[in-house]
Amino acid sequence: MSDRERPISASSSPAPEDMHWGINYLREDLQDIRLDIREIRVEMQGRFAEMQKRMDSRFFWTLGFMATLIAINAAFMTALIKL
Repeated sequence: MSDRERPISASSSPAPEDMHWGINYLREDLQDIRLDIREIRVEMQGRFAEMQKRMDSRFFWTLGFMATLIAINAAFMTALIKL
């Protein structure tokens, strides 16, 4: 008889006690994965907050330089018009 023709017997399925342990192991693994994901999420949020602070700082520096250059340009134009 080939494997396909052989009927499935009750002895080939695991005992309920074995399934209980398997389910517990899977539950523990899922909890570990959730904890890892939570840790990664907290780390990424910290990195994004740091990057946002850097970008804000660079934006304000750029804005300050632009305002200074516009003021210098206006002063030169006023000086040229008065000549």
